[in-house]
Amino acid sequence: MLTKIQKQFQYSIIFPIRNEPIILLLVLPTMLITMGMGMAAPLLPLLVKSYGLSTVMVGTVISSFALARVFSNIPAGFLTQSKGAKLALILGGIFAGLGNLFIAFTDNYWSLIVCRFIAGIGTAMYITSVLTFVSQIGEDAFRGRLMTIYQASFLFGMALGPLSGGFITNIFNLKAPFIFIAVISICSSIWCVLRIPSYVGKINNIQNSENKKPTRKLDYLKLLKNQSFLAISTIQISVFFTRGSALFLLFPILASEKFLLKPGYVGMLFTIPQLSNFSTQPFVAMLVDRLGRKSLLIPAMALFCSSLFISAISFHIYIFIIALIFYGIAQAIVAPVANAYIADMSAPEERAVTYGAFRTFADLGIVFGAPIIGKITDIFTVETALLGNSIFLAIAALLFAIIAKEKKIMQTNNLLKDTTNDK
Repeated sequence: MLTKIQKQFQYSIIFPIRNEPIILLLVLPTMLITMGMGMAAPLLPLLVKSYGLSTVMVGTVISSFALARVFSNIPAGFLTQSKGAKLALILGGIFAGLGNLFIAFTDNYWSLIVCRFIAGIGTAMYITSVLTFVSQIGEDAFRGRLMTIYQASFLFGMALGPLSGGFITNIFNLKAPFIFIAVISICSSIWCVLRIPSYVGKINNIQNSENKKPTRKLDYLKLLKNQSFLAISTIQISVFFTRGSALFLLFPILASEKFLLKPGYVGMLFTIPQLSNFSTQPFVAMLVDRLGRKSLLIPAMALFCSSLFISAISFHIYIFIIALIFYGIAQAIVAPVANAYIADMSAPEERAVTYGAFRTFADLGIVFGAPIIGKITDIFTVETALLGNSIFLAIAALLFAIIAKEKKIMQTNNLLKDTTNDK
């Protein structure tokens, strides 16, 4: 008979690690890639602003990164299906490294856009392949916790990034962190060459490829007709819209212009949402496979709205910090839960392409978010733009609550409970 402690262990984050230790191979390269992303996010708007450009032009640079991912996510999914996740992970680090290295040596606005585009291709390849990797190594009953482990390494890197970038900027200048990003991105690729197995993610490891070749176009038609996919994509578009507009654009400007922080300290400040995000992960891991996806996503969207509202009305930096903490908690919930939701609703042999399509919808949010909110900021104020963004989040959450359906994911755990009762 299973004891209460043993049953609790089945819901713990250790249980899936014991069953799928291969997940730990992703921790270091993911941390390095996202450390670079976290380092660039708060510093890039300040770098572009230092050229004397408008907020909407800053937003265009941010959008170029996401636009590259829009065009790269689905090809990355096909590459992962045909060649496995390893090749896409390696190429992702190389492209990210080159794109950021070029930023450090350019002073031209249009060259900066091209460099961010190259870096965006790299992150698209890496993230699409790593999500496929995680979704295919575990069972439905603990997939949410596997996603949380990946998300924890993702967030640990994102937390280290702004802090490290702030220190490097204070010692050198605004361009120095981008050289460091290039170095750690290449290190990620080297790790993947040496440690990641080549078989994960290949379609012929899931089922015979003869059944899939004629159905690729039909898969997209099915996705576009799937209400649950469209509903979760709406959530993801609004969240990425907010990431591009608020986290990557308005929050750094607010910290710099309203609270008069120097660039290095702006970078350090943006460690706060990442730390709150990271510290929330163990609680998300305990709840995601127990409560289900939908019951966690709705409250998380409410937290996102609260974060933007508080930041808009903040009159002191401590209130702004509270908004950043709320933002981090909300993101800690949405990211792994949404990824698990996608894995739940897709067949194993279709997940690579489904994640590619899902990431494409999400990145469209950043593509349009930063320029639109940048234009609103130029016409009105940062505060007005933040309030408008929060309304968009609320509408997306309402649509998801009404339309989305949830697959029952507790079958394996229920069987364990039934076995325990029988004994």
